[in-house]
Amino acid sequence: MAALALLVTGLFCTRNAARTDGVRASLLLWGGWTVVTAAVFSLAGGIFHEYYTVALAPGIAALVGVGGAELWRHEASWPGRVGLAVVTAGTAAWAFVLPDRTPDLVPWLRWVVAAS
Repeated sequence: MAALALLVTGLFCTRNAARTDGVRASLLLWGGWTVVTAAVFSLAGGIFHEYYTVALAPGIAALVGVGGAELWRHEASWPGRVGLAVVTAGTAAWAFVLPDRTPDLVPWLRWVVAAS
């Protein structure tokens, strides 16, 4: 979710950039790859192994890196501040909810993650 939010806000921050802007091009490249790969995995039928989702890792990592750096560069404007706040709060909320989906994890672990 953070990668998608950083993609959208990063594209919003670079909306007035030239077509040859490297940041906008990298957001479009990695964002397109990640969205297409996620769509293929979502629509895949038949035999599917969770290991295949490792193909999403480079795109997610690139979007978080490029999008986070772009928002940090625009921290003085409202899109940068709102984007950074939403991504941080969303990631913290997801880190709090995610341990509940694994029944073998220790129940108190979610509170340790929330406190850190």
